Amino acid sequence: MLEVQIPGRGLFHFSHVFIDFNGTIATDGIISEPLKPLLSELSEILEIIIVTADNNGTVQNQCKGLPVKVRIVSASEQDEQKARIMQETQRDHTIAIGNGVVDVKMFNAADVAICVLADEGCSPKALLASDIVVRDMRNALELLTHPHRLVASLRN
Repeated sequence: MLEVQIPGRGLFHFSHVFIDFNGTIATDGIISEPLKPLLSELSEILEIIIVTADNNGTVQNQCKGLPVKVRIVSASEQDEQKARIMQETQRDHTIAIGNGVVDVKMFNAADVAICVLADEGCSPKALLASDIVVRDMRNALELLTHPHRLVASLRN
């Protein structure tokens, strides 16, 4: 559990982070090695759920041995399925991390939405639906492992 007091917004009790796979935590279906220790560190305070249509067919192999749960959705209506998974799973406040149009409904269902502007870029729709925009996945994970950074971006 991650407790964060955000001035002007209140006290948040985060228990889950929902992360898109392709274009967000993975580039061309591959998770960068430097992200793996950050995922392990983050898993000590949050349940990490990777939600993906697995377009490259690599998510199971890439997540093998990582402290994450993988939820694969169908290629059609990804946005609806991702939001539904969040709503079915959430117990407390939730965080969503993504970069595409298919992540917008997940962003809308989250208490905090982080848009990643990485190698594949990001959708303007995802950008506008997010609370925070970061330049890469390392920055997104570090917002959560160093929550004072999260507060700095979200406080009123």
